[in-house]
Amino acid sequence: MPSSGRCLAALPVLALGLAACGTDAPAASSGPAPSSAAASTSSAAAAGPEDAVSTWVTAVLREEYQKACELTASPGDDLSKCSSPTATRTFRSLHEAWAKPGVTLPPQAPVKVSTTTAGGDAMSVPDTAITVDGHSLHDLMLIGSSGEGVGNFHLTLKLKQQDGSWRVSGLDLK
Repeated sequence: MPSSGRCLAALPVLALGLAACGTDAPAASSGPAPSSAAASTSSAAAAGPEDAVSTWVTAVLREEYQKACELTASPGDDLSKCSSPTATRTFRSLHEAWAKPGVTLPPQAPVKVSTTTAGGDAMSVPDTAITVDGHSLHDLMLIGSSGEGVGNFHLTLKLKQQDGSWRVSGLDLK
């Protein structure tokens, strides 16, 4: 199987990996949260949903996995989970799915998010609405992949507003 095909096949484990980062999904606790970690979470929150998505995807593409994980955490979450092998594997899988040869990555090519409309304190952004270097994340995930139903695969980022700030809170894979 080509490496990008393996990446696409590995994407279903991502929801479990994000649970290890402190998202709304249940995850095993590894102890109390350090006070300095809680402070860094609140400073990483985004003012708007587009900014939250752009900042998070940029962190993944720049291989800043600790930062990407912290951006998914709620205030007070145990950020030591962000250093776990599961969290690292999760973000590495996303990076491999999106970072393709010939595609310019951040910071040289910014991540762009189509205008979103928030309905309350939660919303979703499809992979087709997020682009880097003119390519949607959906298209990037499909490069080099083959097989029945590959084109029907979609990833949606779930966002949540908490204390006036937006963050990526999970992934929906279909």
